[in-house]
Amino acid sequence: MITEAGLTGTWVSDGGARIRFAADRTMSGSGLDKALVGVLADCPVSLSGRWSFHSPVDRQGGRYADDTFTKGETLTLSTGDAPADCAWEAQVRRDQQGWNLCLTPDLDSLCGATELLRRDEGRLP
Repeated sequence: MITEAGLTGTWVSDGGARIRFAADRTMSGSGLDKALVGVLADCPVSLSGRWSFHSPVDRQGGRYADDTFTKGETLTLSTGDAPADCAWEAQVRRDQQGWNLCLTPDLDSLCGATELLRRDEGRLP
């Protein structure tokens, strides 16, 4: 799981997408068409809004987003101006190169190497 402190900052993809997560739970991004897996044609490529970690998966397989969570493996990106079917979530994983984010409308989707976002400041310890 990544902590709130580990998530905050700027993340970029090899394809040119960029997203910034702030400690006050706001976020903004651009070029997201180059990072989103399964993006719909009407979804914006730039956005701003809020982010929240998800709860751990419960016994029924459900989870929910809440600002009280301070770490997680998945999160929700909420935007006020995007169409309702443009709800994005992110999977947070760690590999040999450090933490990465996969933005998707469906947490069962996987990102390719060019879609993964990584911290712009380098790897986390």
